Amino acid sequence: MQWIDGMDRIAAPRWEALDWPADSPFLSWNWLRLLESSGSVGPGTGWTPMHLLARRGDRLVGAAPLYRKDHSEGEFVFDHALARLAGQAGIPYYPKLVGMSPFSPAGCYRFATAPDEDAPALHRIMLDRILERAGTEGMGAVQCNYVDPDWALAHGEDFWLRERGFMAWKHQSYVWENPGYAGFGEFLAAMRHGPRRNIRRERAAVRRAGVEVRMVQGEDAPESWFGLMHDFYAATNARFGPWHCKYLTREFFLGLAGPLRRAVVFAAALRPGRDLPMALSLFAHGAGSLYGRYWGYAEHVPLVHFECCYYAPMQWAIERGLRRFDPGIGSEHKARRGFRAVPNLSVHRVANDGLRSLLALHEDEINAAEAAWLDELNGLSPYKRDASA
Repeated sequence: MQWIDGMDRIAAPRWEALDWPADSPFLSWNWLRLLESSGSVGPGTGWTPMHLLARRGDRLVGAAPLYRKDHSEGEFVFDHALARLAGQAGIPYYPKLVGMSPFSPAGCYRFATAPDEDAPALHRIMLDRILERAGTEGMGAVQCNYVDPDWALAHGEDFWLRERGFMAWKHQSYVWENPGYAGFGEFLAAMRHGPRRNIRRERAAVRRAGVEVRMVQGEDAPESWFGLMHDFYAATNARFGPWHCKYLTREFFLGLAGPLRRAVVFAAALRPGRDLPMALSLFAHGAGSLYGRYWGYAEHVPLVHFECCYYAPMQWAIERGLRRFDPGIGSEHKARRGFRAVPNLSVHRVANDGLRSLLALHEDEINAAEAAWLDELNGLSPYKRDASA
């Protein structure tokens, strides 16, 4: 086992040869390295890379992206109440060790192994080394956020991480699924009359406002759009005051114009005769999925947000045969427009035995409350009862 303090310590081809999820770019060497090289994670951010590698001789056979955290910002699992509870009891919670792709609430995290390895055995060895390192350094917790459910519920067991003292915590998220629509019209036909009419009216209102929304793949996007996306991202976060989630630097967005360019796509809202978009949404995509990331605008036009963030990317996904669109977390308006509320999973282990036992007592209650919230959101579904979507 080897601990490294940055992605530059491992060659990209070796990292990419492991069994990372093909459907997501967020655990790729290029994505994780760009977060580090852009200063989005690293010194001064509260995110210190502590990646774990497993080798047989000179061959890389396993890896886990990990970060030493001094806070809970940018994780989107909102364990602040747990941190406060620990503090009130005089129990250290920070620093903690976190496995995830930073700032990415998409259920893809996993330990990766070489295809010919005994993955269950190696995953357990890696997990033991992680807990050992956390204990040696006096960390108050170890957690993996937005994990791949096929990893957390794999290895022939319902939840194999429980044997090492982890609890499973479910979190509300959204997904839109494409069963194979022939076009956007067929998607709308799966809805009841009222929601279908509402979406048509919203899209028509954007056109009447003189705004055209185009989906433009990263390799076809002008260079200026990457810096403009940062400006829009920063402005959007400024509107949320203390609830903002601004973590990414300008250098990160400019860096997306490099090797990751083919993994991103823009929704650009354009006025006739103007070169620069008045609003942009940025998405990432993998083998069969689209992921909503960032949004912002220079000119507010009603309903352009829905067109850029929902309808145009849905249509683009249908045209390209993508089966899944993950727009992230959010409120009821997504449920009313065709997204289904689903659980995402994080796994947590606090070091203190007493606090860990207390959390285990309430694990089912916490997850039942989240399941009830998912049911409530899905009660707003716009689909006909007999629609498979």
